[in-house]
Amino acid sequence: FIFRGQGTSTHKLESCFDREFRSLSQDQRRRALERIKQLFLSTARVHKTDMPVDEEEIWALGQHHGVATKMLDWTESRYVAAFFAFASLRARYSTYLEAETAPEKECVAIFALDTSSTMWIEKSGVAVVRPQNIAMNERLRRQRGLFTLNYSDHLTIEDYARSYIRRNKEEIDKPPLFRFDVPVKTARSALRDMQEMRISHAELFPGLDGVALEAMLRKWLE
Repeated sequence: FIFRGQGTSTHKLESCFDREFRSLSQDQRRRALERIKQLFLSTARVHKTDMPVDEEEIWALGQHHGVATKMLDWTESRYVAAFFAFASLRARYSTYLEAETAPEKECVAIFALDTSSTMWIEKSGVAVVRPQNIAMNERLRRQRGLFTLNYSDHLTIEDYARSYIRRNKEEIDKPPLFRFDVPVKTARSALRDMQEMRISHAELFPGLDGVALEAMLRKWLE
C-alpha cells in the first residue's frame, strides 16, 4: 500500500492541474499540460538549472516546486501521510483549540491505495510512479515519496476508480482504494506523537523552508 493525507475528507483526489484547468475541454487540457512542461524546461535552461531527462522525473521535480501537474503526492509511510493531513489544519483553524472543539464530523482523510491492483498502471489510466533518480529531489527521499499520475480523462482518482471497476467487475476481487476519516479534534495528540517519531516539517523539508514551517506549527500547537 501507499498512502496520502488530506486536511479534509470532503476533498477529492484531484491533481493541482485538473483542479486549476477543470473548466477546459479534454483537448485543451492536454495542450495546456504540454505547454506547462515546455515553459518549465525552457525557463530552467535560461536560468541554467539542471533538469532530469525522464518525463516522469521532470513532472516529479515540478510537482515539489509549485508546477501544476497531473501528479498527486503519496508516501510509503502511513504516518507521514497522517502528518500532512493533520499539519494542514493550521490553515483552517487559528489554534489547535479550535480544532479540538470541532464537530465530530469534521475529519481529515488518509487514503490507502493497493498498488497490486491492475488498475494502477499507465495503460489502464492512472499509474503509480516511483522516480528512479531521487538525487535531485531531497524532499522526495525524506518523505519516502512517490506519485500517482493521471493519464485518464477523469478529473479525480475516485471517478477513474469507479469507472474502471464498472468496466472490469470480474477482475476486481478486493478494494483498490480506501479512505480513513479521522476527527480533526485529535490533531494535537496525533502531531505530538509524530514529533516523537521525528516526523515533522523540519525533517521532511530540507533547509529553511522546513524549519520555518515547523516553527509555525509549534506555535499553533502551543
